[in-house]
Amino acid sequence: MQEHPSHYKNSKNTANAKPSDIIYDDQVRLSFFYPKSELEIESVGIVDNIVNIYAHGSLEYGICPYCGTKSYKVHSHYIRHVFDLPILGKSSVLHLRMRKFFCMNPECKYRTFAEQPGIEIFRYRRRTRRCEIVRRSIFTSLIISDYSF
Repeated sequence: MQEHPSHYKNSKNTANAKPSDIIYDDQVRLSFFYPKSELEIESVGIVDNIVNIYAHGSLEYGICPYCGTKSYKVHSHYIRHVFDLPILGKSSVLHLRMRKFFCMNPECKYRTFAEQPGIEIFRYRRRTRRCEIVRRSIFTSLIISDYSF
């Protein structure tokens, strides 16, 4: 057990403070929700009942998925829009500013590659892994209930 359970709070008088007055040292990162992600939140906004989360890669480099070479040389940027599970009854969309890198390995047959946001968001997919799992389980349960007598 921790010696001081509220060590992460940065407030001098928390007994009389309102919840909005308490400042936390920890920066909000998507790794709180997705343990294996290398993403950092830029901003969050709610528009038309949709929670929009804007994020970018937190690593300074990219690793080529084809040969495993680390690269710091950025080729370009692009935006990925990935749907996630609802947050407090509102739809949620991750807007990821991803980078493309030059592969520095002369033997690699691919000259550029896109950074990967971790294991929670698969390549070429438009939904997070957990969103796909929930969707698949709902779809499977609907099919099974249609055939049960």
